[in-house]
Amino acid sequence: MAKAKNVDWDSVTQKLNSIDWSFDNALWFNILVIGSANKRMITGKDSVRYAGMVISYMVMGNLMTSDEIADVENIIRNARNNEDAELPNIIL
Repeated sequence: MAKAKNVDWDSVTQKLNSIDWSFDNALWFNILVIGSANKRMITGKDSVRYAGMVISYMVMGNLMTSDEIADVENIIRNARNNEDAELPNIIL
């Protein structure tokens, strides 16, 4: 997505380094991590796509279309099973 939006890869990687990638980060529950005591990674094409959309939003959400943002909202809300779940902060 960074390439499609003509975003400098160096700026993306700097932002990626500031993301909390821990298993305990609630953002990843039901997207990349099964939120059980064992905290296992979720694998599969959909999980990778969903995580990619959330990560894209975090590092360049200000450049995303309203449809792309709506997709991220749906991913977050479905993962939380909460229609009021909020999007993560965009890293500036």
